[in-house]
Amino acid sequence: LETRFDGKIVSWMPAHSEGPLTRIHYIVGRYRGATPEVARVDLEREVAGLVRTWRDDFALAVETLDDAGVIDDRLARWADAFGAAYREAMSAAVAVSDMEVMEGLSAEAPFAVRFQRRDGDPAERIAAKLFHRDMPIDLSRRVPILEAMGLRVIDESTYRVAPVGGPVIFVHDMTLAH
Repeated sequence: LETRFDGKIVSWMPAHSEGPLTRIHYIVGRYRGATPEVARVDLEREVAGLVRTWRDDFALAVETLDDAGVIDDRLARWADAFGAAYREAMSAAVAVSDMEVMEGLSAEAPFAVRFQRRDGDPAERIAAKLFHRDMPIDLSRRVPILEAMGLRVIDESTYRVAPVGGPVIFVHDMTLAH
């Protein structure tokens, strides 16, 4: 509000109704120039973005994939599968991409890997994600294989993903250099 109206919030007053919602009235103090014209629809979209959760973003990303029956099944299985550390590090769109890889894992094929370049990384950097069912892969087993490929491990994070009704999957997200 301060940015959009070029001012400072000088007061706010919550109003509680009998329902679960609270309405907040903000007063933005302005001390110079003409008051900017702010389209209500733009302001409402920005406020909605502020209160939208990662889970909301995940549901929107899943909805772009399939028909309603498959969407509902995927949301029921995966919406709460990702832990706080994963949600903090990865966007919902990345989670949907990872979900599709994890859905391909089985007892016969418990491992998958994906290499990619991340936006903004220097040319010598590459990202690798290793997906493994049931148990994590020890770092001491992963690093020598990558080093034999001419890569150095710069950074690594491991995330536990637990879809409803499915096996636990470990995602090893690594930054590599060559």
